[in-house]
This record gives sequence, C-alpha cells and structure tokens, in this order.
Amino acid sequence: MGRTTDMAMIADLRKELEREAEEENIPILRRAERKLLLEAAAAADPKKILEVGTAIGYSALLLAELPAAASSPPCAESVSYTH
Repeated sequence: MGRTTDMAMIADLRKELEREAEEENIPILRRAERKLLLEAAAAADPKKILEVGTAIGYSALLLAELPAAASSPPCAESVSYTH
C-alpha cells in the first residue's frame, strides 16, 4: 500500500475511534489538545516517534499522520495490568 492509502485508512480508523470514545465515554484528546500535540511534535521534527498511551490508541493514530511516521509509524498496543 502507498502512503496515501495508509493515510486514508488511518483517518477512517481515527474517526471510528472518535465515535467509540463518544459512545463509551473514553477520554481522548480534545480538539485544542490535538492541535497542541501535533504542533509540538512537528516542531520537534522527530526522526522516530514512540507514543505510550493509556486508552484506545487515538494519540498514536494522530502521530502516525506526521512525516516522521512514514519511516517508523507509532506502535499502539493494549496492555492490561492486574493485581
């Protein structure tokens, strides 16, 4: 798949996660926070990105749209901890 196809798939998945978060009351970044995250990440001009999240992988998808993600996309994993 090409980068354009990958970006379209990421955008679709991001929209799906936004709907899920709304329906299930899962906290994700609000619009202003998304803008700040993307601006800060772009300004840092990273060569690689590692995003360690705690919910549904939404921030990782946002960061996957940055140019640095073209060579090493963020990894979104789900890890459960039990006591």
